[in-house]
Amino acid sequence: MFWLPSGVTATPVGPPASSPLLSDQTSLIPKTSLRQAIEGIVAADRALAGVAIKDAVVASGNSEEITLANVELGLGRAVNPASGYTSIQR
Repeated sequence: MFWLPSGVTATPVGPPASSPLLSDQTSLIPKTSLRQAIEGIVAADRALAGVAIKDAVVASGNSEEITLANVELGLGRAVNPASGYTSIQR
């Protein structure tokens, strides 16, 4: 998941970033290991986003932006990291 400035729309372009890794038939790394690595990276990214949101709350940040960040974080939880991402529209 990534953060976008206000008013920006993100849509997937091409296949998910993980697709070449998971579809490489010559790789010596098992697909299960690749999926676990991808999921670990995404989980760490989500955790960092949650910390950033909590920091904004503590610092009395813009409540509309904090609410939007929480919504976007929730949308990210619904995405399977190995299959790509959904679009985010404002």
